[in-house]
Amino acid sequence: MNEILMDQNEVVKYKGEGTAIEQQAVALVVVDEESRAVAADMRERARQFKKNVEAKFAPAIESAYKAHRDICALKNEVIRPADSVIKIVDGKSSAYMMEQERIRRAHEEKLRKESEAKEAAERERLMKLAEKQMDKGNLAKAEETLAKAEEVFVPAPVVAGVERTVKVDAGSTNARQDFDVLVDDPRLVLAEVMAGRLPINAIEIKTNVLKNHVKMIMVGNNLPKIPGVRLNPKYTFSGRANAATTN
Repeated sequence: MNEILMDQNEVVKYKGEGTAIEQQAVALVVVDEESRAVAADMRERARQFKKNVEAKFAPAIESAYKAHRDICALKNEVIRPADSVIKIVDGKSSAYMMEQERIRRAHEEKLRKESEAKEAAERERLMKLAEKQMDKGNLAKAEETLAKAEEVFVPAPVVAGVERTVKVDAGSTNARQDFDVLVDDPRLVLAEVMAGRLPINAIEIKTNVLKNHVKMIMVGNNLPKIPGVRLNPKYTFSGRANAATTN
């Protein structure tokens, strides 16, 4: 692999030139057409300086970029099977655990309903017993039985799920429940944000899209009014070097 090294003397020279131009720019005050012309000349000299430095660094950057790209490509080629294995077994393990969780929930729901049925049956038995006690004139006993009926509670068993951590000779793998977020209708998401049920930072506002929209709807140089958006006017500059300064 060939390595192109920058001449350190050239680097020092370029740094000195760049610092000198920067100091001139800091000291410059634009107050009239003459000083504006000085600013324009300084800008073009700085732009040409930048162009010259970029051209000088280009071979080294290209060489380093190619070496980085080739090494990354080789690394990715070598580890691709491992990435594939992880993706495959994670998908299959996730599907298994999701199915086991579905089974666990169904079993727990069945036990919950059975507990509720037992609870209702016991409450009904005590209510009937209280009625009989009242018919016999045993009011104190009936009140005691009614109190027991109100306190009847049959807890539903909690069904344990599959173990989240698997320990093997190669190490251990821990699973945690997660989810993906898929947006079906951005307008409904916006409505939820407006209603305060979703955080405002759930929305990414792209200022470049807003800027392009403003350019399409603006008349002349008059900036439109957009609620919630502040448009700050400014000037931007472009340049073209004279033939005599391109060498």
